[in-house]
Amino acid sequence: MDADCCATYRHNLHRDCVQIMLHSGYIFPKAQIVIGGPPCQPFSVGGYQRGMQDMRDGFPAFIAAVQQLGPDIWMFENVRGLMYRNRDYLGLILAELEGLGYVVPDRKPCFLYTTMTGSVFIKRRFLKN
Repeated sequence: MDADCCATYRHNLHRDCVQIMLHSGYIFPKAQIVIGGPPCQPFSVGGYQRGMQDMRDGFPAFIAAVQQLGPDIWMFENVRGLMYRNRDYLGLILAELEGLGYVVPDRKPCFLYTTMTGSVFIKRRFLKN
C-alpha cells in the first residue's frame, strides 16, 4: 500500500489508514471475520500470472491471518485468472484453509460482476468463502 492509497482511503471513508506491508509473520488485531482481497497482479490474465512466485502474492498473509485469528468466517476475492494458470495454487490455498478446520463445501468458483455492487468498473471477480 502506498501513501496515495492511504490518502484516498482517509478522504473517502474519513477513517485512519495505516501504511504497512502485511506478511505471514504480522500480528493481526483480533477479529471474528477475515475478509481479504490479496493483490490480483500475480493471477491476472493481463499479467504474467506468476502466482506464488510473484512477490506480491498476498495469500500467505491471508492464510496467516485466518490461522492466527481463527475467525468464525473468512472470505476472499480475486480475479478470475486465479482459475486458470494458477488453479493448482488455488487448490493448495483451499486445502490449507481446510487444514485449519474450515469446511469449503463447494470447490466450484463463484463469480460476481463488480457492477452488481454499484461499481463503475465492469470486472468479473472470483469470490470464495
